[in-house]
This record gives sequence, C-alpha cells and structure tokens, in this order.
Amino acid sequence: WRLHQVVAEFLDCTNGTIENNNNNIVDPSAIFHVSNPIEASKKEPLLFLPEFKSMTRQSSSSSKYPILMGVSFNKMVQLTHRSPSSLQSEMIQRHVMRKDNYILAVGQLAGGKLSKAKKCVLVAFVSDSSNAEKAKAYLHGCLVRRALASLQLADCKEEEGHSNGGDKMELVKKAEETAHVELVQLWPIFDKVVTDAGWKLDKTECSTEGYEMHFE
Repeated sequence: WRLHQVVAEFLDCTNGTIENNNNNIVDPSAIFHVSNPIEASKKEPLLFLPEFKSMTRQSSSSSKYPILMGVSFNKMVQLTHRSPSSLQSEMIQRHVMRKDNYILAVGQLAGGKLSKAKKCVLVAFVSDSSNAEKAKAYLHGCLVRRALASLQLADCKEEEGHSNGGDKMELVKKAEETAHVELVQLWPIFDKVVTDAGWKLDKTECSTEGYEMHFE
C-alpha cells in the first residue's frame, strides 16, 4: 500500500511536467512531493477499518486497467496472446543485456468478447529481481495505465466524431511506447525524490502474485 501511495503522489505531480520543462528538470524537489514514511504511517491505520477495506475492494474491482504484478509465465502468455517463444526471447534478451529483471505487457482479462475484454497491465519477474526493480516495474505499470486511459479517451472521442478511430493494437503499442519514454525520464527522478523523502526502495516490498522466472 505504501508503494502505491507514493507512486500515486509522484504521478500527480507529473501532469504537464514533461512538456512544460522540456525534459530538463533541474530541481525535482521544487516540483515533486511524496509523503515520507512518518506521514504515510499516519494514513495506514485507515487500512484496518472495515469501511476502508470495502472501499478499497470496490475501487480495485472497478479499476479500468488493473496492474497484475508477479504473474506466471503461462498467465502472461494467456492474457497477452503472445507466443511463448516471443516472451521467452524477450526475457532472455533482457537478462543477457542485464536490463531490468522484468517484462511488462498489456493483456486482456478473460471473460466476455475479446473486443470488449477489460485490459490489464501484466508484470513478470526474473528470480533475482530486486525490490527496487519491482518498484520500478510498478511505476512503469502505472505509466502504461495512464497512457492507456489517455489514448483510450482520445480514441473514444474520434469514434464519437464518426472517424475510423485508432486500431486497438496500435493504441496498446503507442501506450507502451509512451510509457517507456516517460519511464526513462521519470525513474531517476522518482528514485531521488523518494530517497530524499526517507524511503529505501531496496527494502520496500510490493504485493505480487508470487511467481518468478528462473534461468538455468
């Protein structure tokens, strides 16, 4: 919950920041603010109230693009409709090149017609991924979710205007590309801002489904 709270506060500060600062943010502390551990702990008791738990469940179930962290390889294949060989190739390439120990993709939750299926953001981890990398993956997922929501809104407006609208696969691809560009810029800033606020990302754990991929 704390990671979710800190990422949400950070992203609230990013609206318009990239465009307005021309990718040159000299002093992040002047723009970004997140709760420190003491401030966050004062909000945490609310988590144990029955009404807060109920509200959280409702919010989670109605979230338009849920982020599923630590999913199994089989689940990622099933929900992204990508071939096992394609996902294996991507993970091996990232592992060999010593990039972040996770892969992220947009998928569709089971149920209903595929064209109307609810989109989700899936993250799969390698066994030696660190807590900091998991925090980065969560930030990455939130950026993808934000890009999807923004592009989906624009696409709906086009459809209402009787234009052809954007191809759904192209929309997902564009959202992933947009989020990747933002992540490259924002991750170093996020790392500095939360560290300055007193958080230790290498000790901050996030909730996952518990699956990891192993290389032999």
